[in-house]
Amino acid sequence: MYLTHTTTTVTSAEETTTSEIKTTSIKFLTYIKKGGVKGVYNVLEIHELNEAVYTCIFSPRFGNMSFPLSLNKSEVDLLFKKIVEEYKILEYSGRVYEPKHIYDYFTYEVFLELEDGNTIKVKWVDEWASKEPIPENLIHIKETLENFIRQKTIPCE
Repeated sequence: MYLTHTTTTVTSAEETTTSEIKTTSIKFLTYIKKGGVKGVYNVLEIHELNEAVYTCIFSPRFGNMSFPLSLNKSEVDLLFKKIVEEYKILEYSGRVYEPKHIYDYFTYEVFLELEDGNTIKVKWVDEWASKEPIPENLIHIKETLENFIRQKTIPCE
C-alpha cells in the first residue's frame, strides 16, 4: 500500500497542482484496545508482508494468548487504503483525545510505521468518555479494525 500526498496551491481564481508528490509505503499497523471493567488489553499487528497477529493480554476469556491471522496482500492493501484514504488517519497524526474524569471506558490507539521511517500515532477514547468530540473518521477506523478482527478470529473480550 502506498500513500501519496499531493500539495495543492491556489493562485487567483484557479487551482494548480504542484509537482511535489510524496509517496511512501506502510510498513505495519498496530491497533491497541484497552480498558473497560474487565481490563481488556488487545493488540492487532498487521505487517505489509501479509502477516498479522492478534494478541490478548489479561483476557478474561483466553488469558495471555496470540493468534496468527491468515491474510493475503489484497486484504492488507484494502484495509490500509480504507484507513488512510477513506478515513484519512494522516490528518489525526499526533492527536490524543483525553477522557473526562470517569471510569469504565476503552482507549484506542493506532500506530502506522511508514517505510520512510515516519510514524503516525493517534489515541482516543470511547465517544461518550471524551472531553472533546471524537471525529467520525476515528470511530470508523475503530469499527473497521474491530470488524477485521471479528472476521479473522474470536475477539478476546
